[in-house]
Amino acid sequence: AVVSSPAHADDVRFSGDHSCPELYPIKQAVIDVAANTYTTICITQYQWDIELMGGTTYEKWLASGKTYDAHADIALWKAEKAGIELLRTTAEADAKAAADADPGLQVCKSWNYTSVYNGSGGGSICTITEFTAPTFTDAEFDALFASTYASFDNDPQYREVRYQINNDVFVYSPQERRDILTRWATWQSSTQLAKQHALAAADQTPNRQRCVHWNRNGESGRECAQVDRVEAPVSQEPQQDTSDSPVNEEQRLLIKPNTLVATIGTVPAKATKYISKLDRSIPTSTKKAQLRIPKATKGLRMSASVLNGNCTITGSKIRLRSGACEIEFLIKTATGSVRLNQSINKL
Repeated sequence: AVVSSPAHADDVRFSGDHSCPELYPIKQAVIDVAANTYTTICITQYQWDIELMGGTTYEKWLASGKTYDAHADIALWKAEKAGIELLRTTAEADAKAAADADPGLQVCKSWNYTSVYNGSGGGSICTITEFTAPTFTDAEFDALFASTYASFDNDPQYREVRYQINNDVFVYSPQERRDILTRWATWQSSTQLAKQHALAAADQTPNRQRCVHWNRNGESGRECAQVDRVEAPVSQEPQQDTSDSPVNEEQRLLIKPNTLVATIGTVPAKATKYISKLDRSIPTSTKKAQLRIPKATKGLRMSASVLNGNCTITGSKIRLRSGACEIEFLIKTATGSVRLNQSINKL
């Protein structure tokens, strides 16, 4: 049934949920819970544009009993919207063109506007074109995969691999267990090797991100790394002899087999002990939805940030969703710093 509309109203109304006629394509609804009624309101594109514009045009239109001719106002408003969108798309295209010219370097372009209708605004668009690095060899993978699989296979906690549906617990068959351990070992070995190769390549191209793609045993992924260095300004004054001074360059430190961290300056033993503890606490694969970051040793300042992936960090808790997550841990001391990138795969 058609519900009567007020005088001059540029809409039609129907009781209940109703499709809108062609001349009134914008569908709205009013639900009165107390009266248990549902009314469909269909308005013209013209009225919808006026409502979206708001401001003085909308006020004039209401004050005139909805008879004010706003077509010219709408044309100007839409022209301004198109101009603002052009600013955004131009900034996006400029950022991509600059990033394509310098692979691995993040490029940002800003755009700003002053609107007649909605004040001022704008933003910044950042993009990076991938700079790939050589991946690891089959021999590297086979060696690490064998040791990683053996560690899972011999771990008592994985003697039986189980899953739960509601309150029922089921045990995977021996073949299913082998498949699961293979997948875990593949992820852990591949991400670890890919991170090492990405870091080694990034070390040769400072301030540019390098990425390694991998594909093994039906699994695939990508790991990226970047080594930032700030070039010291050239001084015209005579150079002092600094042969006995420590060089503040980034170095590589092996904290355990196949786990590299980047260090700058002089790093005390307690920092390497803490990051070893951190590395053990953050697994490369887990079924848990949440992990806890161990508290930093006194005298150390630790910060963690998500580089990419479906996860968040709140305080000392890492909340995981399905898929891969890349987290960077930075430990600072009075004399140096340590950086560890860790990949986590939420099973």
